[in-house]
Amino acid sequence: RRCAGSLRLARPNGLVATLLSRGQASIVCPSVPEDVARTKDAQLCGAGPFRIARFEAEKGVSLVRHDAYFRPGLPYLDGVELTFSVRPQTQRYLLERGEIDLCRELSSADANLLRADPRWSRHARLVDSPRTSAIFLNTERAPFDDPRVRRAVSFAVDPEVLQKVRADLRPIATVVPPAIPGHRTPGLVRRHDPQRALAEMAAAGYAFDPRTGRGGYPEELEYLTVPDTFEQAAAEVYQQQLRRVGLRVRLKLVSFQTYLAEVQARGRTQLGWAGWHADYPDALTFFEPKLSGLAIGQVSQNTSFYANEELDGLLARSRGVTDPRARDALFSRAEEIVAHDAPWIPMTSTRTLEILQPQLRGYEPSPLRTLDVTRAYF
Repeated sequence: RRCAGSLRLARPNGLVATLLSRGQASIVCPSVPEDVARTKDAQLCGAGPFRIARFEAEKGVSLVRHDAYFRPGLPYLDGVELTFSVRPQTQRYLLERGEIDLCRELSSADANLLRADPRWSRHARLVDSPRTSAIFLNTERAPFDDPRVRRAVSFAVDPEVLQKVRADLRPIATVVPPAIPGHRTPGLVRRHDPQRALAEMAAAGYAFDPRTGRGGYPEELEYLTVPDTFEQAAAEVYQQQLRRVGLRVRLKLVSFQTYLAEVQARGRTQLGWAGWHADYPDALTFFEPKLSGLAIGQVSQNTSFYANEELDGLLARSRGVTDPRARDALFSRAEEIVAHDAPWIPMTSTRTLEILQPQLRGYEPSPLRTLDVTRAYF
Protein backbone atom coordinates (compact mmCIF):
# COMPACT_ATOMS: atom_id res chain seq x y z
CA ARG A 1 0.00 0.00 0.00
CA ARG A 2 1.19 3.51 -0.78
CA CYS A 3 1.34 6.40 1.70
CA ALA A 4 1.36 9.99 0.55
CA GLY A 5 3.55 12.54 2.28
CA SER A 6 5.78 15.53 1.70
CA LEU A 7 8.66 17.49 3.16
CA ARG A 8 8.79 21.28 3.00
CA LEU A 9 12.22 22.91 3.35
CA ALA A 10 12.84 26.47 4.45
CA ARG A 11 15.80 26.64 2.03
CA PRO A 12 17.51 24.38 -0.57
CA ASN A 13 19.46 21.53 0.99
CA GLY A 14 21.78 19.39 -1.13
CA LEU A 15 21.91 16.62 1.49
CA VAL A 16 18.21 15.83 1.88
CA ALA A 17 18.03 12.96 -0.64
CA THR A 18 21.30 11.53 0.65
CA LEU A 19 20.26 11.63 4.31
CA LEU A 20 16.86 10.08 3.54
CA SER A 21 18.65 7.12 1.95
CA ARG A 22 20.25 6.16 5.29
CA GLY A 23 18.94 3.27 7.35
CA GLN A 24 17.95 5.62 10.18
CA ALA A 25 15.45 7.28 7.82
CA SER A 26 13.76 4.07 6.66
CA ILE A 27 10.00 4.00 6.26
CA VAL A 28 8.18 2.74 9.35
CA CYS A 29 4.99 0.84 8.57
CA PRO A 30 1.70 1.43 10.44
CA SER A 31 1.87 -2.17 11.70
CA VAL A 32 4.97 -1.37 13.77
CA PRO A 33 4.08 -0.04 17.26
CA GLU A 34 5.72 3.09 18.61
CA ASP A 35 6.83 1.21 21.70
CA VAL A 36 10.16 -0.37 20.73
CA ALA A 37 9.73 -3.15 23.30
CA ARG A 38 6.65 -4.40 21.41
CA THR A 39 8.20 -4.47 17.93
CA LYS A 40 9.56 -8.03 18.32
CA ASP A 41 6.17 -9.60 17.62
CA ALA A 42 4.92 -6.89 15.25
CA GLN A 43 3.86 -7.66 11.69
CA LEU A 44 6.84 -6.64 9.55
CA CYS A 45 6.35 -5.09 6.15
CA GLY A 46 8.65 -3.74 3.46
CA ALA A 47 9.11 -0.74 1.21
CA GLY A 48 11.95 -2.01 -0.98
CA PRO A 49 12.32 -4.98 -3.33
CA PHE A 50 11.97 -7.44 -0.44
CA ARG A 51 9.94 -7.64 2.75
CA ILE A 52 10.81 -9.44 5.97
CA ALA A 53 9.22 -12.84 6.44
CA ARG A 54 11.22 -13.87 9.49
CA PHE A 55 13.74 -12.11 11.71
CA GLU A 56 15.77 -13.59 14.56
CA ALA A 57 18.40 -11.22 15.94
CA GLU A 58 20.90 -13.97 16.79
CA LYS A 59 20.33 -16.21 13.79
CA GLY A 60 19.30 -14.41 10.63
CA VAL A 61 16.57 -12.95 8.48
CA SER A 62 14.39 -14.35 5.67
CA LEU A 63 13.34 -11.92 2.96
CA VAL A 64 10.61 -12.58 0.38
CA ARG A 65 9.77 -10.82 -2.84
CA HIS A 66 7.81 -7.61 -2.29
CA ASP A 67 5.09 -7.54 -4.97
CA ALA A 68 4.32 -3.88 -4.25
CA TYR A 69 7.84 -2.76 -5.21
CA PHE A 70 7.63 0.35 -7.36
CA ARG A 71 9.80 -1.06 -10.17
CA PRO A 72 7.67 -3.49 -12.20
CA GLY A 73 9.17 -6.95 -12.66
CA LEU A 74 11.77 -6.55 -9.92
CA PRO A 75 13.22 -8.22 -7.98
CA TYR A 76 13.92 -11.43 -9.89
CA LEU A 77 14.59 -13.57 -6.82
CA ASP A 78 11.70 -15.05 -4.84
CA GLY A 79 13.59 -14.65 -1.58
CA VAL A 80 16.90 -14.18 0.21
CA GLU A 81 18.23 -15.91 3.32
CA LEU A 82 20.80 -14.02 5.41
CA THR A 83 22.52 -15.81 8.30
CA PHE A 84 24.20 -13.88 11.11
CA SER A 85 27.23 -14.58 13.30
CA VAL A 86 28.93 -17.14 11.04
CA ARG A 87 32.72 -17.34 11.42
CA PRO A 88 34.65 -16.21 8.32
CA GLN A 89 36.43 -19.56 7.96
CA THR A 90 33.09 -21.39 8.15
CA GLN A 91 31.71 -19.07 5.46
CA ARG A 92 34.54 -20.12 3.16
CA TYR A 93 33.69 -23.82 3.63
CA LEU A 94 29.99 -23.14 3.05
CA LEU A 95 30.86 -21.29 -0.15
CA GLU A 96 33.04 -24.12 -1.42
CA ARG A 97 30.27 -26.66 -0.70
CA GLY A 98 27.73 -24.53 -2.54
CA GLU A 99 25.65 -23.87 0.58
CA ILE A 100 25.87 -20.07 0.29
CA ASP A 101 25.80 -17.98 -2.88
CA LEU A 102 27.77 -14.90 -1.85
CA CYS A 103 30.52 -14.33 0.72
CA ARG A 104 32.14 -11.04 1.71
CA GLU A 105 33.53 -11.85 5.16
CA LEU A 106 36.80 -13.75 4.71
CA SER A 107 40.05 -13.89 6.63
CA SER A 108 43.09 -12.48 4.82
CA ALA A 109 44.49 -15.97 4.31
CA ASP A 110 41.23 -17.35 2.87
CA ALA A 111 40.78 -14.27 0.67
CA ASN A 112 44.25 -14.73 -0.84
CA LEU A 113 43.65 -18.46 -1.28
CA LEU A 114 40.36 -18.01 -3.16
CA ARG A 115 41.71 -15.21 -5.33
CA ALA A 116 44.62 -17.48 -6.37
CA ASP A 117 42.26 -20.38 -7.16
CA PRO A 118 41.16 -20.27 -10.85
CA ARG A 119 37.82 -21.84 -9.90
CA TRP A 120 36.95 -18.77 -7.81
CA SER A 121 39.14 -15.93 -9.12
CA ARG A 122 36.75 -15.30 -12.05
CA HIS A 123 33.93 -14.79 -9.57
CA ALA A 124 35.83 -12.51 -7.18
CA ARG A 125 35.24 -8.76 -7.01
CA LEU A 126 36.85 -5.98 -5.01
CA VAL A 127 34.30 -3.41 -3.89
CA ASP A 128 35.46 0.06 -2.86
CA SER A 129 34.54 1.13 0.66
CA PRO A 130 33.53 4.69 1.64
CA ARG A 131 36.58 5.07 3.87
CA THR A 132 39.78 7.13 3.83
CA SER A 133 43.00 6.64 5.78
CA ALA A 134 45.31 9.63 5.92
CA ILE A 135 48.21 11.30 7.71
CA PHE A 136 47.24 14.38 9.67
CA LEU A 137 49.73 17.18 10.34
CA ASN A 138 49.05 19.55 13.21
CA THR A 139 49.19 23.00 11.63
CA GLU A 140 49.59 24.63 15.06
CA ARG A 141 52.74 22.69 15.94
CA ALA A 142 56.22 23.21 14.46
CA PRO A 143 57.37 22.34 11.89
CA PHE A 144 53.92 21.77 10.39
CA ASP A 145 52.85 25.34 10.94
CA ASP A 146 54.83 25.86 7.71
CA PRO A 147 52.88 24.65 4.64
CA ARG A 148 56.16 23.96 2.82
CA VAL A 149 57.07 21.27 5.36
CA ARG A 150 53.58 19.84 5.10
CA ARG A 151 53.91 19.67 1.32
CA ALA A 152 57.30 17.98 1.74
CA VAL A 153 55.57 15.21 3.71
CA SER A 154 52.87 15.00 1.06
CA PHE A 155 55.40 14.49 -1.74
CA ALA A 156 57.65 12.17 0.27
CA VAL A 157 55.16 9.45 1.22
CA ASP A 158 54.11 6.77 -1.26
CA PRO A 159 51.16 4.50 -0.42
CA GLU A 160 51.62 2.43 -3.59
CA VAL A 161 54.07 0.10 -1.81
CA LEU A 162 51.37 -0.86 0.71
CA GLN A 163 49.49 -2.77 -1.99
CA LYS A 164 52.31 -5.30 -1.97
CA VAL A 165 51.35 -6.10 1.61
CA ARG A 166 47.56 -5.83 1.34
CA ALA A 167 45.85 -6.39 -1.99
CA ASP A 168 42.57 -4.96 -0.69
CA LEU A 169 44.10 -1.49 -0.29
CA ARG A 170 43.62 1.23 -2.90
CA PRO A 171 46.09 4.13 -2.90
CA ILE A 172 44.28 7.46 -3.19
CA ALA A 173 45.28 11.07 -3.65
CA THR A 174 42.05 12.82 -2.67
CA VAL A 175 40.16 13.39 0.57
CA VAL A 176 36.99 11.81 -0.87
CA PRO A 177 37.45 8.12 -1.73
CA PRO A 178 36.33 6.71 -5.12
CA ALA A 179 33.35 4.90 -3.55
CA ILE A 180 31.49 8.18 -2.96
CA PRO A 181 29.22 9.36 -5.82
CA GLY A 182 30.52 12.38 -7.64
CA HIS A 183 34.14 11.63 -6.75
CA ARG A 184 36.42 13.72 -8.92
CA THR A 185 40.20 13.90 -9.12
CA PRO A 186 41.23 17.56 -9.32
CA GLY A 187 44.12 18.80 -11.42
CA LEU A 188 46.28 19.41 -8.35
CA VAL A 189 46.57 16.23 -6.30
CA ARG A 190 49.12 14.63 -4.05
CA ARG A 191 51.71 12.47 -5.79
CA HIS A 192 54.95 10.76 -4.80
CA ASP A 193 57.81 13.07 -5.81
CA PRO A 194 60.93 12.89 -3.58
CA GLN A 195 62.71 15.64 -5.50
CA ARG A 196 59.79 17.99 -5.02
CA ALA A 197 59.76 17.04 -1.31
CA LEU A 198 63.46 17.95 -1.01
CA ALA A 199 62.79 21.26 -2.75
CA GLU A 200 60.00 22.10 -0.30
CA MET A 201 62.27 21.21 2.64
CA ALA A 202 64.98 23.50 1.27
CA ALA A 203 62.47 26.31 0.75
CA ALA A 204 61.42 25.95 4.41
CA GLY A 205 65.06 26.26 5.52
CA TYR A 206 65.69 22.56 6.18
CA ALA A 207 67.76 21.52 3.17
CA PHE A 208 68.71 17.83 3.23
CA ASP A 209 71.37 15.88 1.32
CA PRO A 210 70.20 12.25 0.84
CA ARG A 211 73.75 11.12 -0.07
CA THR A 212 75.36 12.28 3.16
CA GLY A 213 72.31 12.36 5.41
CA ARG A 214 73.16 15.89 6.49
CA GLY A 215 70.60 18.58 7.12
CA GLY A 216 66.86 18.24 7.39
CA TYR A 217 64.65 19.12 10.33
CA PRO A 218 66.86 19.01 13.45
CA GLU A 219 64.34 17.51 15.88
CA GLU A 220 62.72 14.09 15.98
CA LEU A 221 59.00 14.07 15.19
CA GLU A 222 56.41 11.96 17.02
CA TYR A 223 53.92 10.01 14.88
CA LEU A 224 50.85 8.79 16.79
CA THR A 225 49.08 5.57 15.85
CA VAL A 226 47.52 2.44 17.37
CA PRO A 227 49.63 -0.70 17.93
CA ASP A 228 48.92 -4.11 16.39
CA THR A 229 46.98 -2.57 13.50
CA PHE A 230 47.76 -2.18 9.83
CA GLU A 231 48.10 1.56 10.45
CA GLN A 232 51.17 0.80 12.56
CA ALA A 233 52.68 -1.19 9.68
CA ALA A 234 51.86 1.64 7.26
CA ALA A 235 53.44 4.17 9.64
CA GLU A 236 56.67 2.16 9.61
CA VAL A 237 56.75 2.49 5.81
CA TYR A 238 56.07 6.23 5.98
CA GLN A 239 58.80 6.54 8.62
CA GLN A 240 61.39 5.19 6.16
CA GLN A 241 60.13 7.38 3.32
CA LEU A 242 60.20 10.57 5.40
CA ARG A 243 63.75 9.89 6.58
CA ARG A 244 64.89 10.11 2.93
CA VAL A 245 63.88 13.78 2.78
CA GLY A 246 65.25 14.83 6.18
CA LEU A 247 62.34 14.16 8.52
CA ARG A 248 63.13 11.76 11.36
CA VAL A 249 60.02 10.18 12.84
CA ARG A 250 59.54 8.15 16.01
CA LEU A 251 56.34 6.13 16.32
CA LYS A 252 54.27 6.60 19.47
CA LEU A 253 51.96 3.60 19.94
CA VAL A 254 48.97 4.05 22.23
CA SER A 255 45.58 2.41 22.81
CA PHE A 256 42.70 3.66 20.69
CA GLN A 257 41.13 5.45 23.66
CA THR A 258 44.40 7.25 24.37
CA TYR A 259 44.81 7.99 20.67
CA LEU A 260 41.44 9.78 20.61
CA ALA A 261 42.27 11.81 23.71
CA GLU A 262 45.69 12.79 22.33
CA VAL A 263 44.71 13.82 18.80
CA GLN A 264 41.64 15.79 19.86
CA ALA A 265 43.52 17.84 22.47
CA ARG A 266 44.91 21.12 21.25
CA GLY A 267 48.69 21.47 21.13
CA ARG A 268 49.48 17.80 21.83
CA THR A 269 50.23 15.71 18.74
CA GLN A 270 52.46 16.69 15.82
CA LEU A 271 51.33 14.12 13.26
CA GLY A 272 49.80 10.69 13.00
CA TRP A 273 47.22 8.41 11.48
CA ALA A 274 43.77 9.72 10.66
CA GLY A 275 40.80 7.80 9.32
CA TRP A 276 37.22 8.55 8.40
CA HIS A 277 34.29 6.41 7.27
CA ALA A 278 31.39 8.09 5.49
CA ASP A 279 28.46 8.94 7.74
CA TYR A 280 26.41 9.46 4.58
CA PRO A 281 27.28 9.05 0.86
CA ASP A 282 28.33 12.61 0.10
CA ALA A 283 31.70 14.35 -0.15
CA LEU A 284 30.81 16.78 2.64
CA THR A 285 31.10 14.07 5.29
CA PHE A 286 34.86 13.78 4.60
CA PHE A 287 35.52 17.50 4.97
CA GLU A 288 33.35 18.04 8.05
CA PRO A 289 34.49 17.84 10.76
CA LYS A 290 38.01 16.69 9.79
CA LEU A 291 39.00 19.82 7.85
CA SER A 292 36.48 22.48 8.79
CA GLY A 293 37.73 25.42 10.80
CA LEU A 294 34.40 25.49 12.64
CA ALA A 295 35.28 22.12 14.21
CA ILE A 296 38.37 23.46 15.98
CA GLY A 297 38.16 23.61 19.75
CA GLN A 298 39.87 22.39 22.88
CA VAL A 299 38.43 18.98 21.97
CA SER A 300 38.40 18.71 18.20
CA GLN A 301 37.85 16.13 15.49
CA ASN A 302 39.78 18.46 13.21
CA THR A 303 43.02 16.87 14.39
CA SER A 304 45.09 19.08 12.05
CA PHE A 305 43.60 22.19 13.70
CA TYR A 306 43.48 23.55 10.18
CA ALA A 307 41.37 26.51 9.14
CA ASN A 308 41.04 27.97 5.65
CA GLU A 309 38.50 30.72 5.00
CA GLU A 310 37.93 29.74 1.36
CA LEU A 311 37.48 26.07 2.22
CA ASP A 312 35.03 26.85 5.03
CA GLY A 313 33.06 29.02 2.60
CA LEU A 314 32.90 26.22 0.02
CA LEU A 315 31.65 23.74 2.62
CA ALA A 316 28.97 26.15 3.81
CA ARG A 317 27.82 26.83 0.22
CA SER A 318 27.70 23.13 -0.62
CA ARG A 319 24.87 22.53 1.83
CA GLY A 320 22.50 24.60 -0.30
CA VAL A 321 23.64 23.32 -3.70
CA THR A 322 21.38 20.63 -5.17
CA ASP A 323 22.82 20.38 -8.70
CA PRO A 324 25.28 17.42 -8.82
CA ARG A 325 27.67 19.10 -11.26
CA ALA A 326 27.80 22.27 -9.20
CA ARG A 327 28.49 20.21 -6.05
CA ASP A 328 31.26 18.34 -7.85
CA ALA A 329 32.85 21.65 -8.85
CA LEU A 330 32.79 22.91 -5.25
CA PHE A 331 34.40 19.78 -3.87
CA SER A 332 36.95 19.65 -6.67
CA ARG A 333 38.11 23.08 -5.56
CA ALA A 334 38.05 21.92 -1.94
CA GLU A 335 40.34 19.02 -2.89
CA GLU A 336 42.77 21.44 -4.55
CA ILE A 337 42.93 23.60 -1.42
CA VAL A 338 43.68 20.62 0.82
CA ALA A 339 46.25 19.23 -1.65
CA HIS A 340 48.07 22.58 -1.72
CA ASP A 341 47.97 23.27 2.04
CA ALA A 342 48.49 19.59 2.97
CA PRO A 343 47.08 19.53 6.51
CA TRP A 344 45.59 16.10 5.83
CA ILE A 345 47.31 13.73 3.39
CA PRO A 346 44.97 11.05 1.98
CA MET A 347 46.80 7.74 1.58
CA THR A 348 44.57 4.70 1.12
CA SER A 349 41.03 3.42 0.95
CA THR A 350 39.99 -0.17 1.53
CA ARG A 351 38.15 -2.61 -0.71
CA THR A 352 36.01 -5.57 0.30
CA LEU A 353 36.44 -8.89 -1.49
CA GLU A 354 33.20 -10.54 -2.59
CA ILE A 355 33.11 -14.12 -3.91
CA LEU A 356 30.03 -15.27 -5.86
CA GLN A 357 28.80 -18.67 -6.88
CA PRO A 358 29.12 -19.04 -10.70
CA GLN A 359 25.36 -19.43 -11.10
CA LEU A 360 24.56 -16.09 -9.45
CA ARG A 361 23.93 -13.62 -12.27
CA GLY A 362 22.97 -9.97 -12.50
CA TYR A 363 24.37 -9.04 -9.10
CA GLU A 364 26.19 -5.70 -9.03
CA PRO A 365 28.15 -4.84 -5.89
CA SER A 366 27.55 -1.49 -4.25
CA PRO A 367 30.02 0.37 -2.01
CA LEU A 368 27.14 2.15 -0.26
CA ARG A 369 24.86 -0.84 0.43
CA THR A 370 26.01 -4.04 2.07
CA LEU A 371 23.89 -6.23 -0.20
CA ASP A 372 21.82 -5.17 -3.21
CA VAL A 373 20.35 -8.20 -5.00
CA THR A 374 17.44 -6.37 -6.66
CA ARG A 375 18.54 -7.52 -10.13
CA ALA A 376 20.25 -10.77 -9.17
CA TYR A 377 19.01 -14.06 -10.60
CA PHE A 378 20.04 -17.71 -11.06
